[in-house]
Amino acid sequence: MKIKDLEFIQQAKYKRTDDLPEYAFVGRSNAGKSSIINEILNWKINRVSKRPGCTRLINKIKINDSFYIVDLPGYGFAKVALSAKKKFSKLTENYIKDSDNLRLVFIIMDMKVAPTELDIVMIQWLKDLGRNFVLVFNKSDKIPKNKLQSRKNEIWKILGFKYPEITVSVLKNENLRKIEDYFFKK
Repeated sequence: MKIKDLEFIQQAKYKRTDDLPEYAFVGRSNAGKSSIINEILNWKINRVSKRPGCTRLINKIKINDSFYIVDLPGYGFAKVALSAKKKFSKLTENYIKDSDNLRLVFIIMDMKVAPTELDIVMIQWLKDLGRNFVLVFNKSDKIPKNKLQSRKNEIWKILGFKYPEITVSVLKNENLRKIEDYFFKK
């Protein structure tokens, strides 16, 4: 994706900016949301840390005046107070429920540990809301190539159903362009 213009907007609560389509990234803290976004943009726009829970606001990134990538606070393992976790959760919930411009949610999962109970709850909630989503299995480089398909099969068995998915590795820059394809689908 060629980026000519990029604008970073942080929001403490969801506010409609304009009528451009939005593509949200959500997932368990430390699943690699910010790393994936940085790699897609080829820009270190989001803070990446070994300490989970760095994304605490809605981070909207306007691309070429044509769409937004939205980095939502992570859920689950974050070394912050329970009150802060609830705030993150509410931000994400309100955004997903209220955004008229949300076209697709990418649920980022670490292949080694997913799906967690929180991932399953998120999938069910998005289904109940009628939101479109794609599962992104991140950190595929941590799974031996000969065990990758069996790991996917384990995930599908836990979820009970196959959903659209992309298997990626930020470290090896594998399949990240498949995420970009969704930005340009009508």
